[in-house]
Amino acid sequence: MALASGFLWFAVGEVAPVGNFRPWLKFHSTDNYLSALIGRDSGSEFLLHAFAALPAKAPIAVVYSEESNADTFLSYLVTYLAWPRAVRAVAVTSSTYASKLGKLDTTGLCAVIFCGVPPPPNTQNRVRLGENLVLVPRIAAPE
Repeated sequence: MALASGFLWFAVGEVAPVGNFRPWLKFHSTDNYLSALIGRDSGSEFLLHAFAALPAKAPIAVVYSEESNADTFLSYLVTYLAWPRAVRAVAVTSSTYASKLGKLDTTGLCAVIFCGVPPPPNTQNRVRLGENLVLVPRIAAPE
């Protein structure tokens, strides 16, 4: 049995080198992607905490550049982590950025998240979540 186990151990290492073994954490995959895209370790839990600070049932909008695969993928990660919250995806290009943001209906939104694209210059209350990720909470007008 020991001989078979030893053979299997070395055979697997030759066929599929796996590097160091370490435990799989709760957000292993999304944390790895977010670390590369926004430069933040434990980014998944950080984003979940940011979402928890927003009104629970209100939707968000995610604005991203469809000209960049990284920005598009980042928007998918944000949408995935925002679940079950509704998300309005707003794909922009350098030529459609201003017009699409101008037409964005923010009624009912609790926040707009910018993935790889900057918020408009006059935007207040920006919360930088990472290198390419900015959350802008929508401040409701007093009733």
